[in-house]
Amino acid sequence: MNDHPTPKLRKAQLPQSGYLVLRGLFRGMDREAATRFFDRFPGWQEYGLSGYYAASDQDIDALCS
Repeated sequence: MNDHPTPKLRKAQLPQSGYLVLRGLFRGMDREAATRFFDRFPGWQEYGLSGYYAASDQDIDALCS
């Protein structure tokens, strides 16, 4: 059994059409999210952020609400 959890990595390519959305509420939030990721997966020794695929403006609105 692995002593350290590992993150879920999705390696599928994004479609040519659409958008990659990174959510953030205020300046510095991305740094905080990356630090939480680093703390959650200490054995991985990498920082990370979550990204979301949106196919349309309506999808972006749904992700950002």
